[in-house]
Amino acid sequence: MSRPRFKVHGIHLVARLVPEDTVAVRVYCSRGGLIRYGRVVARGDGRDPNAKTTRQLPPLGSIVVFEDDPECGPGHEVVVADVSYRIMTLDDVRLAFIPPQR
Repeated sequence: MSRPRFKVHGIHLVARLVPEDTVAVRVYCSRGGLIRYGRVVARGDGRDPNAKTTRQLPPLGSIVVFEDDPECGPGHEVVVADVSYRIMTLDDVRLAFIPPQR
């Protein structure tokens, strides 16, 4: 099955969830919140209508770190062929690891 294609607008990102045991750098929340990791597979154009400006989004392939609240986590989760994707805004991203230029 081919990877799904997402069309995203504004300051939204789609990240394919990455299992915690496969990440090289782990981030911990001092409040005990659940930290999740994802690889950016789609992103909007960065236009933020609330700020009336364009914001820089992590490039495709970046690993993003975000806090997941079990009651009302950031964004929506989409599952395609047992692969989980998270749709979130740039404001949900706590940290982004940018891949090196090739």
